[in-house]
Amino acid sequence: MAQFCHDWWPSLGPAACPPAIRPLVSTGCVTYDVKRVVEIGLLHTNGDAAECKRALCAMKTCSRKHVAPGFTLVPALRGRFRAFTLVEMLIVMIIILIALGALIPAVTSLSKSSGRQAATNNLIGAIEQTRAEAIKSGQPTYVVFPTTLSSTDPNLLQRYSYHSYAIFEDDPLNPGTPKQLSGWKTLPTGVSLRSAISSWSLASFQFTPVGSAQSFPFLKFNANGEVEAPVAPPANVLLGIFEGYVASNGSEVITGAKDGSGNPLASEYLSVSRITGRAEPTAAPTP
Repeated sequence: MAQFCHDWWPSLGPAACPPAIRPLVSTGCVTYDVKRVVEIGLLHTNGDAAECKRALCAMKTCSRKHVAPGFTLVPALRGRFRAFTLVEMLIVMIIILIALGALIPAVTSLSKSSGRQAATNNLIGAIEQTRAEAIKSGQPTYVVFPTTLSSTDPNLLQRYSYHSYAIFEDDPLNPGTPKQLSGWKTLPTGVSLRSAISSWSLASFQFTPVGSAQSFPFLKFNANGEVEAPVAPPANVLLGIFEGYVASNGSEVITGAKDGSGNPLASEYLSVSRITGRAEPTAAPTP
């Protein structure tokens, strides 16, 4: 365009033409208003008849707009900033909701499985600590499990009944009243001890949450690290954990899946050797 201006009116330099030519942006290309260019040329003919005639001729023969199809930046920019439609947004939201619906049960199941595993690991640690303390002190030690509590407080029952444990040890200075070595520790939310422990041997232990002694089942270790109680068969003591809770009447309320016999499928078991006092995970017993 600078050459176009220079050829028509020599009095204008190349730099004078571009500011007066305003590009018109369309959907397909960049266009230039040629008529405006010619009008500017007429103003600079300085009365020269030949130059004036040449400029008028250009106005008649030239199209109104000179198109430069090489400029195609406008469509590219418009496509880059294209917005989502309402239908597209709804489809994306539906896909997200379906994915969440499939993911939540899996996450819940994984959380409960982790809770059972954590309870198993905690109990193994408590049993090993009790056994080690018995060997170290030479005094009988106990892992005590609160079951039926003498309390009407539902929150207390839910927190401790079939859901907690503590370590005790015989006190030579106060025979018949074991001293407490650890605080009451609760199992993870959603899991409880199987109700079978209610058939174990019972003894009186101080239950600090209510401030009185109560009778609870227990595991007893002697100075050799052997299990002395419960004394009922089988050879090893079996301790079960399941998803659910034990009601005040002693019946199990299973919140997880059940097998054909009504037993909880989501369960873990520990086997405590009477000879060594060691606890390890074991398979579920045959109904």
